[in-house]
Amino acid sequence: SRVFKDGSQRAISVPTDCNAKRGERVTFTTQLPKRIEEKTWLCFRSSQQDMCIYVGSELRQSYSTKDLRLFGKNSISAFVFVEISSEDAGMPIMVVTVSDSAYSGVMNDVYIGDKSAIWQHFIKEYGASAIIAILVLILGIISIIFSVVLRKFFKKRVIIEYLAWGIVLVSVWLLSESRLRQLILPNMTVIASMAFLMIMLMPFPFAIYINNVQNGRYQKWYVLVCAAATVDFLVCTILQMTNTREFLDTMIYMVAVIILLVLVTAGTLWKDFKKGYIKEYSAVAVGLAGLMLAAVGEIVSAFNRVYQMPGVVICTGMIFLLIMTAIKTGQDIMSIAREKQKAVFEKESQTRFLTHMSHEIRTPLNVVIGMNTMILKEGKDKKIQEYAQKIDGASKLLLNLISDLLDFSKLEQGNMELEETSYYLASFINDEALSLKSKAEEKGLEVRVQADEKLPSVLQGDIVRIKQCVSHLIQNAVNYTHEGHITFSVQGNWNDREELYLVISVADTGEGIRKEDMERLFESFTKLEENKSQFVAGNGLGLSIIKTLITKMGGTIKVNSVW
Repeated sequence: SRVFKDGSQRAISVPTDCNAKRGERVTFTTQLPKRIEEKTWLCFRSSQQDMCIYVGSELRQSYSTKDLRLFGKNSISAFVFVEISSEDAGMPIMVVTVSDSAYSGVMNDVYIGDKSAIWQHFIKEYGASAIIAILVLILGIISIIFSVVLRKFFKKRVIIEYLAWGIVLVSVWLLSESRLRQLILPNMTVIASMAFLMIMLMPFPFAIYINNVQNGRYQKWYVLVCAAATVDFLVCTILQMTNTREFLDTMIYMVAVIILLVLVTAGTLWKDFKKGYIKEYSAVAVGLAGLMLAAVGEIVSAFNRVYQMPGVVICTGMIFLLIMTAIKTGQDIMSIAREKQKAVFEKESQTRFLTHMSHEIRTPLNVVIGMNTMILKEGKDKKIQEYAQKIDGASKLLLNLISDLLDFSKLEQGNMELEETSYYLASFINDEALSLKSKAEEKGLEVRVQADEKLPSVLQGDIVRIKQCVSHLIQNAVNYTHEGHITFSVQGNWNDREELYLVISVADTGEGIRKEDMERLFESFTKLEENKSQFVAGNGLGLSIIKTLITKMGGTIKVNSVW
């Protein structure tokens, strides 16, 4: 019976909904059986309600999460157990509920019997959906790990990763909504809030997933879905945290965002079907159609209470979509592998071509340089000498260009090997200093050489490549400095393993480099400030090559500049 404030009663049958007002104190009463065995328990299900249970005039059990929750007005739905004994036989029992939600005045089924037997009944009733949710969660986590491995291997994201995150959110939501959730996590307030948070986050991975499947053709629509989901998440969370509105009361807006995602997905699938694009992802399209049918079946079953295993149908749909996506991912991986193999073949062909051409060009070019050198030595006519000097400069520039292209190709292929030998540091510094002076004197630049006297006389390394790197930096300094000085410095740093690392720097008083150009400085085929450097010989490969070489030798290269 339901007991009213004036003491009157009205007979009811449970489960029931008295349609009480929010916050109204609702009282139910009945009489215990005339025969009760020892260790008998009563089990009530609270639905977003605070609950007090009296046997006779004695308060036997109360349930409330008021002291546990950080925000929210109502206690989380849970099974509440009350132990009764043979002495309680035939006594009246009264249940008082209070809720500031749509569940005010709801009384669910009441169970009586052995406590473990009641739990066994619940596990039998609701365990299948919880187990399936856990299995789907594990499957989602495995898919995420698998997709991360694929991304590292192929250097490209695979669409299954976004779907895997969506599956994880769905499975966590199902676990949070499971009637066995108080066995999974003792703090019910956390797990209940998690259920609503998962619902609000679900649209994001699915929108990103479908947008990637469709190659971004309808990106603006999925951006709209994500924007709506963001607003929904922020507003609903703020309302809950400020105790203005419960998550349960704003559930309609969460569902509206999911419906928007479903409509956008259905609309874009139909458009792609008409345009023929759906052939690109036919397996995924079948999977999405299966998931939508599963979702409809889940909703119909929930409203009609056809079965007591919520989430099983939707999980089946998710697994089906995952299988279809795995098929699509397999097709993508094969396509990527083919493209990678093609790219490797093309690079190998390019390297062979460049190697062959460099040898073919160098032979006549060396003849030109040799004959031109003879002209420079023996020629008396000033005009001829002037022409010969221009030929000499152009020939050497062409020779350097061929060498840079060949080095660049070898580095890209990973075919360049370092040849470490012992070398005399003083000889290296002297050679580079003389090279710098000869180049700088032509432009009237002052040269400053600084070297730490405590450096060892003999070092280990690939001296040919070290010289190549330093020579390029020196040439750059000369090219872009019109007045002032150039400083060539060689210092050393010892590490904990008593290994010496050379610190070589080339500083100049040139115009400098803009801050926004710093990141592009070491890119291949890039020349900064084209309007200023158009008269400077070069192909934009040098700095890219020396950075790769220095990194290969275990070092680093840095740039500081004042603009």
